[in-house]
Amino acid sequence: MTAIATSAKGALKRWRAAFRGVAAMILFVIGATAQSLSIAQSTWIGSSPSRSHHYPSPTNLKVLPKNLTGSQVQTIMNQWNVELGVRCSACHQRDSDEVAPGGPPGPRFADDSKPMEQVARLMYTMTMEINRKYIVGQDNVAGPVTCGTCHGGSIRPEPFVAPRDPRRTVIQSAEPEQTPTPPSHR
Repeated sequence: MTAIATSAKGALKRWRAAFRGVAAMILFVIGATAQSLSIAQSTWIGSSPSRSHHYPSPTNLKVLPKNLTGSQVQTIMNQWNVELGVRCSACHQRDSDEVAPGGPPGPRFADDSKPMEQVARLMYTMTMEINRKYIVGQDNVAGPVTCGTCHGGSIRPEPFVAPRDPRRTVIQSAEPEQTPTPPSHR
């Protein structure tokens, strides 16, 4: 086999591994989202997970793929609700023209007036970048980074505090560290 053929074969092998990683990540997210959706529906909405809903086609997608259906976007939003411990109103304004019988006003999904929606877009872009650069195609990775990886069900993630090890003492000095000078030989 020539060097070019060997190089092309190696590139094809790496491409296939990356593709399998992306496919695995997508399947993981869809599976986790479906599970969280059924939990969210039965917990927050009070409906049966098997109950069918119709969601309108999205009109203002800026970071999510534009070919998603209303149902797919709703599934993603429900996943984010669970992972961030929020409801739709955290990012979306209420629409007094869209009121379900006996219910509160529905969200205006295409309205970008709440700053939190911009934050959500930025954070989603960040997680996709982390997954693309550092997770996809890596061995021994449990799954992709999601909102829940850091937020764990809370809109404000808890800061990480390293456990204190009493055997180690950290010495802080205002002076820059100096290298000791070896004794001169006489």
